[in-house]
Amino acid sequence: MSHFIAYWTPDSVAANEQRPLLGHVPSNQLHKVRIGSVLWVVTSEEPNDLVLVGRLRVDRILSQSQACAFLDDWNLWQAKYHAVCDEPQLKVNLDISRYARSLTFEGPTKRLPVGFTGQSFQALRRLDVSSANLLERLFARALLERAEET
Repeated sequence: MSHFIAYWTPDSVAANEQRPLLGHVPSNQLHKVRIGSVLWVVTSEEPNDLVLVGRLRVDRILSQSQACAFLDDWNLWQAKYHAVCDEPQLKVNLDISRYARSLTFEGPTKRLPVGFTGQSFQALRRLDVSSANLLERLFARALLERAEET
């Protein structure tokens, strides 16, 4: 199973604030994503800032028209691909800035540069196994803390 970082602008995160669950990720860059892949949605407002919005396990990849029909929402963000999961999870909006530069990626650029910004995530990035495991642990801890608060 592959894990990818998918970037949302702060405006996109704010526009989706009213939805507490992450069940849909639109993007023109999901051509490498397969059913069973995991998308880690992040955002960044300033250099060296990274916030984990949430986790989506991909159960289907749909076109724009398929996604609109499947989700019964004809105002979806325009994108070539729409990743959808059957069991949406809570968004965590967790500050992971202190871990950002330790994340490692597959491909020619292994780590984020000093002073990274949201532009560092304009292309979909595949996480290596150790970084995917780190995000899984941070995400699980955030969900547990949320459950203990209620």
